[in-house]
Amino acid sequence: MNKEWYQNTLQQQLLPTIQQQFGEEQCIFQHDGAPCHKAKVITKWLRDQNVDILGPWPGNSPDLNPIENLWSILKRRVDKQKPTNSDKLQEVIMKEWVAISQELTQKLIESMPSRIAVVLKKKGQHCKY
Repeated sequence: MNKEWYQNTLQQQLLPTIQQQFGEEQCIFQHDGAPCHKAKVITKWLRDQNVDILGPWPGNSPDLNPIENLWSILKRRVDKQKPTNSDKLQEVIMKEWVAISQELTQKLIESMPSRIAVVLKKKGQHCKY
């Protein structure tokens, strides 16, 4: 993904989602240290859109983001079905992605304060996240 594609994705997906989920309530957006996320044009664009960013991102904590847990869950579910070709793989991924409950997703999101507290307590050293 390059910075142009990322900015388009943020424009088309992030902003409507923030409005739908939070309205005027403050929220904090989290992305990692991928080059397209750190691009100056993206940082400026997010600032211009009044999107608060969680940061700076801990360099050695890529698994702090709850989406990593969702990717792991998705991978296990897909692996169990042993898709035999790329079409079947795509089909299984889409089916299993929508099967992940909102309750599970919300639980992972709500775990962020404790995740951050553990990382701070460990001063960025290895932890369960």
